[in-house]
Amino acid sequence: DRGRRWTALLWAHAQSLTQGPPVQAHHSSLLMSQTIQDVSFKTPHPTPLPSPLQSPREILAPVENDTVASTSEIDDTANEAFQQMALRKKEIEDKIKAKIVEKEKAEEDYKEQKAATEMARKRVDIEAKIKAKKKEMEAVEKALKMEGANEGPETNSQANLDRACTIYVSSVGGLRKQQADTRRTKNLFHILGIPYTEIDVAQKKNIKEKIRRQSGHQTLPLVFVDSDFVGTFEDLQMWNEDGKLLDKLRAKGVNVKSKSSN
Repeated sequence: DRGRRWTALLWAHAQSLTQGPPVQAHHSSLLMSQTIQDVSFKTPHPTPLPSPLQSPREILAPVENDTVASTSEIDDTANEAFQQMALRKKEIEDKIKAKIVEKEKAEEDYKEQKAATEMARKRVDIEAKIKAKKKEMEAVEKALKMEGANEGPETNSQANLDRACTIYVSSVGGLRKQQADTRRTKNLFHILGIPYTEIDVAQKKNIKEKIRRQSGHQTLPLVFVDSDFVGTFEDLQMWNEDGKLLDKLRAKGVNVKSKSSN
């Protein structure tokens, strides 16, 4: 190595000074000088001293700065994504609420339309029932007058021959005989040409009680001339067989033509 080479050269130079001739000494001196120059020329420059040791915080500072910057960018991206998701969620919720409101409004409109249709149908039914009741009440008012309104001596004048017979029947309940007597009474009136008005008292409790009270009979049919009781089917049948039915009706003011009762 260099150290050993340097030592050997120094040793050879010293020997040449003490033992050899001047020429050799001079030659050795030149060789030594050249060797020194070569050695000094080839000696490397001193290595620079290392910088003072850095603390772990200083060493990690750039990494931390980069990490902080990266984390900040991630946070910004995350916040932006979260805001977009929140806006999208709000849009969806608003659409759902709008759909719910629209559905509720449609249901309310349907209910109102259905109620209006039902009310219109009921109105038509009520008007039809009112007309039917009015017509029926007109017949009842014509058939039944206030008790005592027609009191007084009966005459055979033309003005007193405008009264009509009323047959009170019931379309609900009753024995089979009651329905048969009703049919036979109407047939008898048709055969004899006796004008009459039929009134069903199935749903008219007040009228039913009144005619029962006036006639003293509980079974139907019952025949009246206005508020005057004439008789039951058995009475009419008996008078018809005796030839007295038309006379009795004329006496009540019923305008009937003379016709054979048989």
